[in-house]
Order: sequence, then structure tokens, then C-alpha cells
Amino acid sequence: MVFSDPAVLEASLCVTESRRSLLYQGKIDYASVGRHKQNAIQIISARLNDPTLSTIDSTMNAVMTLAYSEVCQ
Repeated sequence: MVFSDPAVLEASLCVTESRRSLLYQGKIDYASVGRHKQNAIQIISARLNDPTLSTIDSTMNAVMTLAYSEVCQ
């Protein structure tokens, strides 16, 4: 599911990059994390304008993943 949906993929990469950079560099690489976050937000924003796409599981999963990334930073 993660690799089949661009919004979920970008949101997951946001979380993964945050953890990876913290683990290997000792600090969060906000440029890389921000790029993935921005991509995910753009995709989600476009979907929220469509009544069908706004309620599919992958859109909700992407939103929840981004929320998780914010809580964990």
C-alpha cells in the first residue's frame, strides 16, 4: 500500500527521513523532511477538493502519517 499511493509514500518518507537523519547524523535534516512533507501536503490538498478521493483510506492514512511525524518531532 505504501508504494502504490504517492501521498502515503511521501508522508512515510517524511517520517523515515526524520528518523534516519536523527540516527545517522545526530540531527534532523529539515530540508529533506520538508521536501517530502510539502509533496505529501500538495497531494493531500488536491485530493481534499475531490469528494471521492478525500475519503479514501490512503488519503486518511497519509494525513495520519503526517500527524504522527509532527507529534514525534
